[in-house]
Parts: sequence; structure tokens; C-alpha cells
Amino acid sequence: MAMFSRSQRLIDGYRNTAYVVRHRGRSVAIRPGCWQSHVDQMLAANGGRNAVFVTAVNPFSRPSGRIVNVRNHRRLVAAFRGRGIPFVPADGMSERGEAEPEHGLLAFRLSRRFAAVLGRARRQNAIITVGTRRPAVVQCLY
Repeated sequence: MAMFSRSQRLIDGYRNTAYVVRHRGRSVAIRPGCWQSHVDQMLAANGGRNAVFVTAVNPFSRPSGRIVNVRNHRRLVAAFRGRGIPFVPADGMSERGEAEPEHGLLAFRLSRRFAAVLGRARRQNAIITVGTRRPAVVQCLY
């Protein structure tokens, strides 16, 4: 029973988070369960029909401290650049103000399968996927 409660709290946490990026001088908030036309416009402007939010901060949702989180984030940026994956910086921000924003990346033209591999490699519980004319979805990795 305790495992279910923790899992449900994590899923609720992801669903109550806005994944915010800067696009053409304005903030664009991606929210799980919501479809937004301005997200479709951002996807099209970046040459794709889908994007995935991935972070390397706080593996397994356990606070890791600033130094470790900065190092993990830099490694994620290097991994994306090394593979030629187009991305923009993004922040996962609790809608309830319960936690500090988590820095991540919104990667374009990345398959869900490969995004899940990258998320698992960074010991993340979930990634957020979004596609043209589709609501954003929390994809649990474990």
C-alpha cells in the first residue's frame, strides 16, 4: 500500500506541474492533460510534431542538492548536443508552489522510446510528452 501511495503522489506531482519554456520572447507553459494551440505553434516552429520534457535533476525524485543537480543538468545538455538533438531549456514548476523549479530540456523530434531511455539513464521516474493536437502526457518510466 505504501508503494502505491508514493507512486500516486509522484504522478499527481507531475500532473500539477507546468513545464515552462521561452518561445519567441514569451513563456509557454505545457500542462499534462491539456492541449494548447500555442504549444502546437511552438512545435511547428521547431520543425516537429512532438517534444519531450526530460530532466536530470533530483534522480528518483529525491533531493540531490544544488551541486549534484547542476552537474547532472550539464551532462544532460552535453548528451543532447552530442547526439544533435534540438532542444530548448525548460523548467518544471509546481503549480502549487510546493517545490523549487527543476531545470530540464524540452527536446524536439525525439521518439518517446528514446526519450524514455534517456530519462531512465538519468534515473527519472517520468518524462512529459506533447504532440501536435494532443494533450501533454505523463509517461511513467518504472
